[in-house]
Amino acid sequence: MHSVRHKDIVFRGQQNQSVPLRILSFNLETRVRSDMVFMPYHTTAEMPVIQIGNIMQMGFGCTACTYRIIFTLQGCTEIPGAEVRSFPTEASMLLAWREFIMMSDPDLITGHNIACFNFVYLLFRAEVLRLSSFACLGRLKG
Repeated sequence: MHSVRHKDIVFRGQQNQSVPLRILSFNLETRVRSDMVFMPYHTTAEMPVIQIGNIMQMGFGCTACTYRIIFTLQGCTEIPGAEVRSFPTEASMLLAWREFIMMSDPDLITGHNIACFNFVYLLFRAEVLRLSSFACLGRLKG
């Protein structure tokens, strides 16, 4: 058994160096019926997710390291400063967004109302569309 005293630990790096975090902020848009007063209801086929806008920042405060990408259902007009990825179906868009999340591997995911609406709505839509792999969005493998 080994023991180490905290006084014996020597720091061998730059003092005030912070780790560059990958921060993803996202928001989604859904199609809603004109008679809807509240949030859209996920099980209704006519209320798909139509856009997922994303801003990925690589390192806090580095504006040059910001990447904007929007996943959209059946196209949209060009958005200056952003990559637009268009998909023919909601299912293909959701799977592509999931792949983007897995490949970009953000350290922090944030956005307006993501816990109470966005993630819930995305997961329910994936269930409605029978996209069983969609819910596996974390870093854990297996």
